[in-house]
Amino acid sequence: MKQLKKLDIVKKAIAGFITVKDAAEKLGLSERQVQRLKRKVEEADAAALVHKNSLRKPGHTIPEEIRKKILAIRKGAGYEVSNFRHFQELLEVMHGIKISYSALYRLLVAEGIKSPMTRRRFKAHRRRKRRSEAGSLVQMDASPYDWLNTGIMMELHGAIDDATGQVTGLYLCTK
Repeated sequence: MKQLKKLDIVKKAIAGFITVKDAAEKLGLSERQVQRLKRKVEEADAAALVHKNSLRKPGHTIPEEIRKKILAIRKGAGYEVSNFRHFQELLEVMHGIKISYSALYRLLVAEGIKSPMTRRRFKAHRRRKRRSEAGSLVQMDASPYDWLNTGIMMELHGAIDDATGQVTGLYLCTK
């Protein structure tokens, strides 16, 4: 329908019922493109609007014989337990078939094959609850640094109460 509408508008522009500018606005093209389409339609009629690659397979399509070979290998013994990434590596090493992971994934999923091993869901680290009483847990740490800008490394030791989050002590010493 889209091609027929385009053909109708271009033919009206050829006949002079509408201007090239109006045709360009209706088709969402530039005036130059409409002029080009007019010339093509005058030469080859409706066939000029059909895209030349419309009935061809894309150039990057995996050939049918390789698709069948990959599926036959996958259904063979020993490969059904490997996940997609491992199967991709096995194809390259054992059979010399180099295929991208995304292409292999699409091929296998389209055939209804699922990856048997999926990664475990990431478990976020659960934070520990703070202590209920002040002073029941005091955490200490130290950090070496040139705190006084003298070129001498010193360590700042700090203590913090777990229940309240208050700093309970700090002291500085040389390493």
